[in-house]
Amino acid sequence: GILTGGVLSVLTEQTAYRWVRDNPAAAPAVALGLLLVLQNVALRIYGGEGKAINTPYDSAILRVGGVSMAGVKVALIVLAFVSLAALSALLSRTSLGRAVRAVAQDREAAAMLGIPMQRQYTLAFFIAGLLGGVAAVAYAPTFQVSPFMADEILLSAFAVVVLGGLGSVWGAVVGGLVLGVVESLGSAYISSSYQSAFGFLALVLILVVRPTGLLTTTARRVA
Repeated sequence: GILTGGVLSVLTEQTAYRWVRDNPAAAPAVALGLLLVLQNVALRIYGGEGKAINTPYDSAILRVGGVSMAGVKVALIVLAFVSLAALSALLSRTSLGRAVRAVAQDREAAAMLGIPMQRQYTLAFFIAGLLGGVAAVAYAPTFQVSPFMADEILLSAFAVVVLGGLGSVWGAVVGGLVLGVVESLGSAYISSSYQSAFGFLALVLILVVRPTGLLTTTARRVA
């Protein structure tokens, strides 16, 4: 499943995004079109009803002191931090990661340095697809999966990235924690009907104070 996400992401880059690379304004329309196509393909193959995914950890319970946690949630937390640590190390400690960051920061300068542009775009999409696959593996055991589950997830992911700060891997972790805590507290003390609204209210308030997000990476030499 994770590898499938990477391959599918590369295919979308080669068939769609490559042709609008120099026209950023068209990218959201392309993304929406791809989402609708993939949703309808999945709907045709799997149907529209939600499906639950069972794992070997469903019945396991981990107890530490007076705190109990389902084994599947512990496994997902470990998976998330391992994935984030691997991504952070790749982007900051390898030549491939530094090349990807250089292209993201300044395409013209990266091209002048001889960095193979197309390879970096393909690599970036492959990594993004792998992470999307990891997210799907983490999501499926906890919630029911369906062709339409991406809608709310995309909004939450957008809020997490903006809260944490664009370009910051660990900022996304902080953004996710802030969003989760705010939504949980709002649901517990006010109403669960407005769970998503609490998260986006926190997003607006934080951006008023810190428009660049909680943890923002500053531009620096990466090559």
